[in-house]
Amino acid sequence: MADLDVKQTRLLLYCETRCVDYGGLLDHRHINTEDRAVLKTWDRTGYVKSGRVALEFVGGSQSIWCRLSEDAWTEAHRQRRLRAERMFKDRRWRGTIEIRGEATIS
Repeated sequence: MADLDVKQTRLLLYCETRCVDYGGLLDHRHINTEDRAVLKTWDRTGYVKSGRVALEFVGGSQSIWCRLSEDAWTEAHRQRRLRAERMFKDRRWRGTIEIRGEATIS
């Protein structure tokens, strides 16, 4: 898959979270027109398969399913690691071992 832009990365991480925490069900309230177009493209290429949940199984606003390919899982993991590093770099806390001068958390 080509490099993802910021919006595509956010959509991928949203899909990844929903796969892990909600069995692959997406909340349509969090999917805009642009996201739907990206999902259609990804579905055609097999990067992230997606579609409508059958009406009799729709619960509330969870009406779209998705399934990540191996490449999408790999990219989602890479993006999570990058985010974790950014968040740690910008942390506003220190560990007790740092305060006591015993070690640096890295």
